[in-house]
Amino acid sequence: MTVNFPSSASNNQIYSFGTRTWQWVNTNGGFWKSVVGNTISTFAQTYILTANSFGSSSEIELLQLGGNRIPVPANSTMYYTVDLVGRGFDAATQIVPYHAAYQIKGVADNQNGSVNDLGNLYEVTLYRDIPTLIVDTRVSTVFKTLGVYVITGNQYNMNWVASVSTVQVSY
Repeated sequence: MTVNFPSSASNNQIYSFGTRTWQWVNTNGGFWKSVVGNTISTFAQTYILTANSFGSSSEIELLQLGGNRIPVPANSTMYYTVDLVGRGFDAATQIVPYHAAYQIKGVADNQNGSVNDLGNLYEVTLYRDIPTLIVDTRVSTVFKTLGVYVITGNQYNMNWVASVSTVQVSY
């Protein structure tokens, strides 16, 4: 069954398709929750993450507004897609522009509080001016979250934005 969700929604809006019902929750960028009877289990979410890597050769984690990470809920398997774009300038002159765009897909699992990456990451480099840029996603076993990371190098100042879509199922 393919569900075509409305392109916009207001908080607590209900959407039905066939015998399934979803509710829009306007937090963390907004997401649809699957409604089963009187209970709601998470179905799909979208998160917006940002970071600035100004003249740093260290790994930088992209975070939600307020510093929040993406949770991997207990006893669930989560499939995710990260659309990541960066733009910046060289650190010395601030004149030469640099660009980057990636898509990363993966699977994370939380079994009774034990969080793991499953399988291999699928990463597509759509464009990059700087061949040494590094992007990565992985789970944190400490925070039980999914992280998105970049390394740009100390000669570049870049702004990063990621749209992360997750689909998860619990059992």
